[in-house]
Amino acid sequence: RMEITRDAYLEIIYKKTASLLGISAGVGALSAGANREQVARMRRFGDALGMAFQIQDDILDFTRGAETGKPSNNDLREHKITLPLLLLLDRADATSCSPCWHAAARTKRRSTPCNRPSRSREACRRRRK
Repeated sequence: RMEITRDAYLEIIYKKTASLLGISAGVGALSAGANREQVARMRRFGDALGMAFQIQDDILDFTRGAETGKPSNNDLREHKITLPLLLLLDRADATSCSPCWHAAARTKRRSTPCNRPSRSREACRRRRK
């Protein structure tokens, strides 16, 4: 599994969610008789909507389950690196690098937050020692 960067995350959510909504919006416009330019515009709209939807979904993963109806912190439990987590780790320093990430580093998966390149990588490694 590759180390996750912001660009890699955006590519993943484009392929996972945005492209589906983009194609759906484009096909909907086509079936309604839209011209080529209108279809392309709807495709771009669907892509943007899909990106926004997935980012919002990743943000809501950090919200209590009672507020959203879905279990909270599911992405963390599954070791999924999402944009909110990437932003948090980019701002982390040695004093705020949570011990739970080091527990996660001891699990089977090789890709953990402290193994990804970031400004906080060295701070996290020093904290583990």
